[in-house]
Amino acid sequence: MAFKRIYNIYLVSGLFNITNAMLFTTYFLYLTNELHLSYALAALLDLPVFLTQLIVELPSGFFADKFGLKKSIVIGTIALTIGPLIYCMTTNYILLFANGIFYGIGFASISGAFDALAYETFSTDLKRLFTIRQLIQNLTNVIVPVITILLSQILGLRVFYFLDGIFKCLILVVLIFGIDDVKEVYEIPRYGLEFLRTGFALVSKQLHDSKAIFYQANSQLLWGIASFAVDVFWIKLIEISVGTNSVGLVFSLASIVAIVGNLIAYKLKVIKSAFWITFLLHSIFVILAGIYIGKEAAILFILGRSFFINIHEILSSMILNQIIKTSRASMLSFFSFLTLISKIIGTLVIGTISDKWGVGTSWIFAGLILLIITWQLYQVQKYNYE
Repeated sequence: MAFKRIYNIYLVSGLFNITNAMLFTTYFLYLTNELHLSYALAALLDLPVFLTQLIVELPSGFFADKFGLKKSIVIGTIALTIGPLIYCMTTNYILLFANGIFYGIGFASISGAFDALAYETFSTDLKRLFTIRQLIQNLTNVIVPVITILLSQILGLRVFYFLDGIFKCLILVVLIFGIDDVKEVYEIPRYGLEFLRTGFALVSKQLHDSKAIFYQANSQLLWGIASFAVDVFWIKLIEISVGTNSVGLVFSLASIVAIVGNLIAYKLKVIKSAFWITFLLHSIFVILAGIYIGKEAAILFILGRSFFINIHEILSSMILNQIIKTSRASMLSFFSFLTLISKIIGTLVIGTISDKWGVGTSWIFAGLILLIITWQLYQVQKYNYE
């Protein structure tokens, strides 16, 4: 029984992957093709999500470390169950905008806590954990987008938000009854908010004591703008290059290429240099995809980008586990907090750039930022292995 409960981590991760792939394939098409929003207005819907995350992110990480990782994940999943159901019931822009608060609470509550729970549960074999999680995600991305695009022709795009809510309810059941916290919950302090002061102190100490963590924090601060541009406009770039009917196919091809990257990352013996070199190559492919948007070459560069970023993500997880020494959920939430700051900037800048100069320009802009991040990651590697 204990064996099955431990591996429910993979089940929950897989269910989250299904919902993410389903909505990632349809979300931006729904906003631009059915609601007929401009790129700027569509991007602006993420603003309340990021603002809410910004407020909740650090307290949620401190809460998870202090009172239990599982509690934080359950709270986040409940919020992520409410969000898509509201999306399913209305197309009113004001309500959709306000609904971002639920998504923000959900993402913030889960971001640090779930990874920390996975790290602690599989601490004796982390590389295997990271590889299997990535493989599950990419296998999901091979199948789900194609099915989603086909069903969207029959069901319509709004239905997928209802399906997302159903999947989130299933995740809640598995979380509550099938997963245990990995350690005893700390005693609640006399003053209920004391955990906030303690959390800030622990984060500050690690930033002061570790140059690797300091440079990782710098990279997270820039990552939000670049990742926002690439993630939000990825499907749109594919659509412009090969047409709507081929979006699911290209998404699946990218996931197959990603699986190859996962397997290579698992076999790599040299993490030290590959950690930042694979990110550098990913950056170059992002720029090239933006330059060749509208042509078949753009798809080749999208596939190349998927290959290298999936090698990097596994190696990056290994490095993060090495440099974080304590209060794992708090530190991961702190990194997410820094990313959110730049994502808020991205919601205001990237949509406008795309409206004026095109989606490809946003990718080129993101790629240039990624090159700067590469230097930061080189510093992380340098000080981590000193």
